[in-house]
Amino acid sequence: MRVLTDRLLEACGGRVSWTGTEVAGLRRDLAEAIRRVVSATASGVSRCHFIKHWRRPLSVVTIVTGDVKAHKFVMSQVWTAPQPDTFLMSNGLSSVGYGPASAIAAAMVRPNRPVVSVTGDGEFAMMVQELETIRRVRVAPLFAVLCDRSLSII
Repeated sequence: MRVLTDRLLEACGGRVSWTGTEVAGLRRDLAEAIRRVVSATASGVSRCHFIKHWRRPLSVVTIVTGDVKAHKFVMSQVWTAPQPDTFLMSNGLSSVGYGPASAIAAAMVRPNRPVVSVTGDGEFAMMVQELETIRRVRVAPLFAVLCDRSLSII
């Protein structure tokens, strides 16, 4: 992180004069630094690989919500939002269950747009009762549940 900070300070020098090519280069370097070398192990597909490739099949107007815990860090670094208001993620206290709840709200507010919630198995287990809410309010967000059988970072 120190190297990245020093590079940013050196490149910027207190003024914003980066070219599009320089910004793209920094993004590429950052992606390389956080990308997992393997896409899968005997335990399954890596979070980074899943999130990186999950973007491709979704339309540009799809609203994606991210939950908290271990995959939040990967999601915030790897996900690319194709346009404004298409990526919702909790900040600050990062309440468990934000992903499913915000997906329900987004589906209610934007009923003509697809909505996907990326959540972990622990968070989904804590919010599974919201399936009743989905049925009652007649919305249909998709839930992508990352199953690592762990409650890490809780």
